[in-house]
Amino acid sequence: MVLGACRQSPPPIQANLSTSAAPTHVFKGQWGGLGTQPGRLRFPNGIAASRGGDVYVADTNNNRVQRFTAAGTPVLTWGGQGSGEGQFLSPRGVAVAPDGSVYVADTSNNRVQKFAPDGTFLTAWGEAGTGNGQLNLPFGVAVDGDGYVYVTDTFNQRIQKFSASGVFIAKWGRNGTGKGQFSRPAGIAVDGDGRVYVSEIGNHRVQRFSTAGVFEALWGGYGTAEGRFRQPYGLAVDGSGRVFVADKDNLRVQLFSPDGAPLGGFAAENSAHAKPNYPLGVAVAEGGDVVVTDLYNNLVQVFAPASGDLPTVLVRVSGRGTFSGQADLRASVNVNGDPAGGTTVTFSLNGVQVGSAVADAAGVAVLSGVSLTGVQAGIHEQAVAAAFTMGELYGGAKGLLRVDKARQTLLFTPVPARARVGSSLALTASASSGLPVLLSSDTPETCTVTDAAAAFTAPGLCGLRAAQAGNANYHAAAELLQEVVVHQNSPTTLTGVSGNGVVGGTATLAATLGGEGAGLVGRTVTFALQGQTVGAAVTDGSGRATLTGVALTGVAPGGYPDAVTASFAGEAGFEAAQGVGTLVVAKAAQSLTFTTVPPTDAAVGGSYTVSADASSGLSVSFPSSPTGVCTASGNLISFVGAGTCTVSASQPGDATYDAAVSTQSFTVGAPASSAYTLDLSTLPVGRVIWNANVGRGITTGTTAGYVTIFAKRKDRTGNTAMVVGTDHRLIISKDGTSQLGYVTGGTLDFGFGNFGTGRVDVATLRVKSTTTLGGSVSVYRDTALLERVGLPRTGSGGTSLISLNVPDATLVRVTLTGPGAVDDVIFSAPQ
Repeated sequence: MVLGACRQSPPPIQANLSTSAAPTHVFKGQWGGLGTQPGRLRFPNGIAASRGGDVYVADTNNNRVQRFTAAGTPVLTWGGQGSGEGQFLSPRGVAVAPDGSVYVADTSNNRVQKFAPDGTFLTAWGEAGTGNGQLNLPFGVAVDGDGYVYVTDTFNQRIQKFSASGVFIAKWGRNGTGKGQFSRPAGIAVDGDGRVYVSEIGNHRVQRFSTAGVFEALWGGYGTAEGRFRQPYGLAVDGSGRVFVADKDNLRVQLFSPDGAPLGGFAAENSAHAKPNYPLGVAVAEGGDVVVTDLYNNLVQVFAPASGDLPTVLVRVSGRGTFSGQADLRASVNVNGDPAGGTTVTFSLNGVQVGSAVADAAGVAVLSGVSLTGVQAGIHEQAVAAAFTMGELYGGAKGLLRVDKARQTLLFTPVPARARVGSSLALTASASSGLPVLLSSDTPETCTVTDAAAAFTAPGLCGLRAAQAGNANYHAAAELLQEVVVHQNSPTTLTGVSGNGVVGGTATLAATLGGEGAGLVGRTVTFALQGQTVGAAVTDGSGRATLTGVALTGVAPGGYPDAVTASFAGEAGFEAAQGVGTLVVAKAAQSLTFTTVPPTDAAVGGSYTVSADASSGLSVSFPSSPTGVCTASGNLISFVGAGTCTVSASQPGDATYDAAVSTQSFTVGAPASSAYTLDLSTLPVGRVIWNANVGRGITTGTTAGYVTIFAKRKDRTGNTAMVVGTDHRLIISKDGTSQLGYVTGGTLDFGFGNFGTGRVDVATLRVKSTTTLGGSVSVYRDTALLERVGLPRTGSGGTSLISLNVPDATLVRVTLTGPGAVDDVIFSAPQ
């Protein structure tokens, strides 16, 4: 919008729009001329201006593109006749993207080429044809603020939209005179809000579309009056949204509002040339100058905005955002063609002030992050207002707000991969927008969808689709498709097939039958082992079938992959199934049994012969532990120290049996004590034994010695008489087994000479030893213990005297312990 500026406060904003009586722009200069040298032109067509101020011209009959400064100085030339990369055949259209990339409509090559600002080839697309992405003599090209490329596919009577890299996105139009129809579309331009303007040579008019190709407006028609055209060609849109149209055969450029209202214009300069000027291409350069290609005079003409009494303030205001999101509000401020950088611009949205921003060096102020809550998608005319103050100048303007539809996504709950004829399935889907989702069947011959439920009617592939078409605020969502294989019978599976057993015994085979996601109960599963059928079992509540007692005759231990086969024959409503698994055969266990009992009186120096049997019949060995107590040699266990002897019976197993171990433990005592038994029962009755000397050497502990036993009697006078006779010997034995001496018959009765015969009731036992001894003396009547007295330890050569009551004694047992030698043992009557 062109605004008048005031130097008073508060200033009213007055329009200063040109009419047909007064041109909006005046001739400023020109450059070019016929030729092939740099800067010269031959029938120039399209023209474009970059943000940096440079001007690009499609030098059509020279088959090249030229780049000039704003003053017309040649900067760069590239191209040449041909169809290779960077070559042209009659290029007619040229456009400059926001990033500086240059797009050229290479008309007779039926393609679009893309270049860097320095002319370096980047990419190309298109070929002759009518399909998507194919072209038929394209005349015009334009780029929007998002980098999308629009091409007038002139003789296909349509517009095509591409990505910056040439990927086909959309197309619209066909031959005709109606809305959205075309007759030789030529010029094309895109405004800051993404609206697309197209000029038609054949229909002598201009049409406006949304960025998606939806028809919005048209104006013109054949004629010479203001607002009418004769073969309109080039189009351009300035920063305020005004539309410039090169009205070729009327030899003028006309200006319009975005809705087609005439705003005046200006005639091409021809005073210095014999030929009429035919304005073909038009572009708005930085600062507001308008550059026009003069087709037949091979020139570029420059026109400046006409000046008035007040400064010309150019303010373009716009806003763009997404429904239910945020918008960026933008205002560009120019005063007398110069950017008003540093100016603070205050923005309002729908009459409510929403913030301010400072214009950059290019005079552009942007306020980001403005909430669009409650604002519907669409074009909202005059919804954005911008106001500024610059010194004594005050200005402002309103512009449109473009609210794009929001995108939405679908969530479609996964469905089973398979289903059975006659079954049904509840479907669930939702849209991120909250809008209702349409559920349908792509294959009505196999399934139908009613009230969000799928019914499977025939075998085959069922396609289930979720869709949301969008509305005024949301784009249509990408549709989701899921497929289900429909079977006459429900499929079944046999999983977890296994077999386990012990060699020489039996195995248990098992498998799980499943169908439609759940176990099948009460169905018969048949099992085979290594290809031979061995039986069948019925599935339980979880679908598990278990067959026990399967003989493993001749099967060695180990694992046998795929040796177990489980089969389900199928039945009404369910398909047959088969599965295989591994058979695992374990070794048999064996037990060991000792067949000998360990000694209860084991002592150091002794031994024990052990034996044990294995239930497997294999041989058994006998390691001993700990070795400090006993050792093993074969089955002979030798006692080498005091403590606990553990005898192990071991069988290491073989290919059929696991190893086995069994133990028995017992105590091994210290070296055995010497027990000497004086047996009185064998002495003759009525005989007095005064002395009995057996004179045998024995070992007690570690020292050798001998024992002498004397039987003595003293009379009343105190005389001691010793009697030694071979028929009156005593028995002395070690541990009751080794006989050292003997005497025959009777019991021990002591007679007292003239004083008659009597029983000895009290005796004194004297033990004399050469080293320290210990022990005890026990007196028995037959097997009954009458008395036991301990022997005190004595020093070397000491004597122990012990008094014993021995009424009716039949046995005296002397037990000596500890190392040492016994000199003599004396058994005597009392003094």
